[in-house]
Amino acid sequence: MNDEQDATRKITESVNKPTRDGLCLACGKVYNVRPGDKPTCSKDGNSLTPLPFIDEPLVGHYVYKGLLGVGGMGVVYKALNSYLDKVVAIKTLKGKRYNEKELLRFQQEGKLLAKLVHPNLVSVMDFGINQAQEPYMVLEYLQGESLAEMLKEEGILDLDLALELTKQTAAGLAHAHSFGAIHRDIKPGNIFVTQSREGPRVKVFDFGIAKLFFMDDPGARADLTKTGEIFGSPLYMSPEQALGKSLDERSDLYSLGCVLYEALVGKPPIVGQSAMETIFKHVSEIPLSLAVACPTKKYPAAVQQLLDLLLAKEREDRLQSAEQLERLLQAIIDKDKTGLAELNSLSTKVKRRLGRQGQNESTLVNSTANDKKLLVAAVLAGLIAAGGIAAFLLQDKAVDTTAKANVKASDTSGKPTEEKSKVEVQPVAQDHPIYNEAPSELGLIDQVMNPSDQSRLHLIEHELQKGKESFTLPKGYKLKKPDFVAIGKGGQNLKKLEIEGCGGLDADNLKELQALPLSEVHVKWGDIDDSGMAAIFRIVGLRNLSITACNGLTPKVFDTLGEAKRLVSLQMENGQADGRFFAKKPPTEWLSELSFTGMRAFNSNHVAKIVNTDLITQRLSNCSQLKTVVFEGSDISDAGIKWLTKLPHLERLVLTRGKVSDAAIPLFLQMKSLRFLDLSGTRVSPSAMERLLKSSKIKTVSISPDGQFAHLTPYLREQMNSGRLAIH
Repeated sequence: MNDEQDATRKITESVNKPTRDGLCLACGKVYNVRPGDKPTCSKDGNSLTPLPFIDEPLVGHYVYKGLLGVGGMGVVYKALNSYLDKVVAIKTLKGKRYNEKELLRFQQEGKLLAKLVHPNLVSVMDFGINQAQEPYMVLEYLQGESLAEMLKEEGILDLDLALELTKQTAAGLAHAHSFGAIHRDIKPGNIFVTQSREGPRVKVFDFGIAKLFFMDDPGARADLTKTGEIFGSPLYMSPEQALGKSLDERSDLYSLGCVLYEALVGKPPIVGQSAMETIFKHVSEIPLSLAVACPTKKYPAAVQQLLDLLLAKEREDRLQSAEQLERLLQAIIDKDKTGLAELNSLSTKVKRRLGRQGQNESTLVNSTANDKKLLVAAVLAGLIAAGGIAAFLLQDKAVDTTAKANVKASDTSGKPTEEKSKVEVQPVAQDHPIYNEAPSELGLIDQVMNPSDQSRLHLIEHELQKGKESFTLPKGYKLKKPDFVAIGKGGQNLKKLEIEGCGGLDADNLKELQALPLSEVHVKWGDIDDSGMAAIFRIVGLRNLSITACNGLTPKVFDTLGEAKRLVSLQMENGQADGRFFAKKPPTEWLSELSFTGMRAFNSNHVAKIVNTDLITQRLSNCSQLKTVVFEGSDISDAGIKWLTKLPHLERLVLTRGKVSDAAIPLFLQMKSLRFLDLSGTRVSPSAMERLLKSSKIKTVSISPDGQFAHLTPYLREQMNSGRLAIH
């Protein structure tokens, strides 16, 4: 074949080669990519992800049938289970779009949904990782439309339909809450409506940012969506969610109240000119009553009472469970007198706080935030603590759409018409600042991440004015002298102080805390040094101190520990200590717990981070109240353990990753109060372990399942089965 024939063949193959769709994961736009085209998005320049051809295998025995959508973390495909000939939806995270935390969150969603079997929750059928190492989840395929789409088409819903859909959503949430899961992103876009013989059927989906607020799996990552990380949609966000506080099921009820309000009025109850303004308003402003927001419709007083209870700023004033909401909705639907009486009684408890005396008031009522600057500071602090402001400014436009409704009010007499109001709806996803505001808000990001000294000081003073006994310093700030002076003056009730990720923790600043009635201090990831820690030791009433991953501390940090004369508990995680510099006169009168943990993370090369430990145990031998001693990754020797036999009340001893040998067994037998002993990763042999268990009253001994203990003797296996010998 000559060059001309070869060129002709290549052109022919190029023409005959089928085009393939390409998906932009950032904006969700699909392109038809021809051979030779550059596979990038014309809008944002991102590389396109190839989509399979129709009926091409997608993963395993599932074949591709189409694209359903692009969400905040993944892509949803329509697929066919070729074994069962059943259409399903497959949700997947795309390779370069996810990090470890997103991957774990996706896995959490799969495990959670597998437990949640309910008619009003989407069902999960399968979960796995495809050949490209992308996690996927197989869900039931839903035919119908989201509530967001319904509202876009209808503007407002008939009362009966709105109440029924809300009741079914509450039923699904009640089931999820019973498993310890809160959704955290209830909105019309996550409420899907299908049709069944009995009528409309709600399916709540997208638990991708759900949080387990109790977990029965000890290995579960309960902190995956921990307090301080803010997720959700600004239009439907509870006040506590906006402030980055801990959440419970009542946050979902607030969001569902926003959804019900929108279904009846045609727009959400709280709408600002930007995401940030909307968040502020959720914390500070009461929405218009139904009578004012939608004067052409006349709703029963019970519906307004229910909304008041759902949209209360303080969660203690809201309904307390989704089951309660479901029951009261059914009472409104059935006009049940007992249920309506209960609703009326509950409503009277929040009217004063809401500031609404009747249905016709048109003014918005501010709650406790009289000083707007303080409110702004509080909300910004919540966002900063979360590190999550970009989630609001840059969140996925394609997922969250709503409608802006203009209701033509009444006839010439000024009275509401009896006919169904005409509602004009314009999509807002493209032009409303809440959905398309990133360029205009970029300046705010820098302002939030680098707040003024005055804003930070206002926040601290405002919080302390509440007479708090527990206070967490704003995370991520570099604190200055006026901040600590304010704490020293305003913290006269403080008993507990948490300092996490802060700068400015020098001795001169921290000495302002010494006169406070603080009994508990936690320092985590701060820039504190040895002199700063010495200032904390001098806090007069200090009883409990924990230190975590403070890299500015040296092994000499505990040289002045003796100044903490009333100290009961000292815990250090991911730090270092040296017995040569350990307090020659430790707080012997009160000290009950000394714990050095997390050291094993530093010990992959088997270098101890607690050194000269024998000197530490020698100086602890006079601490007659000591009950717990934990040394993870130390160089303690059998001779050092001998000093611990002088402690009459020692109940818990952890000596993991050390050089402890069989010679220490007689010493453990001398510890008459010892009940828990952890010797994981030490040199103790199985025969010595048998001798210890047979001759002592220790309730639990922990060892590692490797080395000498890879194969247990019959006696040790018996002890393991009884729970006395723990292997981990």
